[in-house]
Amino acid sequence: MFMEDADHHFASLTVAPLSPLSASSPDDLHASPPSFLPSAAITTLSKPQKTKKKRKATYVLRKEEQSALQQEIEQLESQVAVLKSRSLPPEEAAKADPVLQRREAENAALTSLLRHQQLHVANAQALLSSVVYATP
Repeated sequence: MFMEDADHHFASLTVAPLSPLSASSPDDLHASPPSFLPSAAITTLSKPQKTKKKRKATYVLRKEEQSALQQEIEQLESQVAVLKSRSLPPEEAAKADPVLQRREAENAALTSLLRHQQLHVANAQALLSSVVYATP
């Protein structure tokens, strides 16, 4: 279908010789586009104009690069810690990993807080039961 349209479109065109000998002057070689293409085809063959993107500021690019590199550093440090901990026994592996140490400390603090709250609730219940049984 496309070829039929192209044949129909270019059927009425005449082909001029492209020989430099047929040009009357050197300016004729570069003065106009070849006559075998219609002027409408020349404008459609040109590249479409791209809209230029606004360029990012240098400090923004450096800041983005810095954050990307920082994330990569954290990931690589984590991988190194994992590889080191594989060769250690489980008790020593937990001590070697700073993330696990931090989590263990948080867990210990929360457990301690929970036990103290339970102790306070038990003391309050004991006090209430002693008051209830003491009064006739």
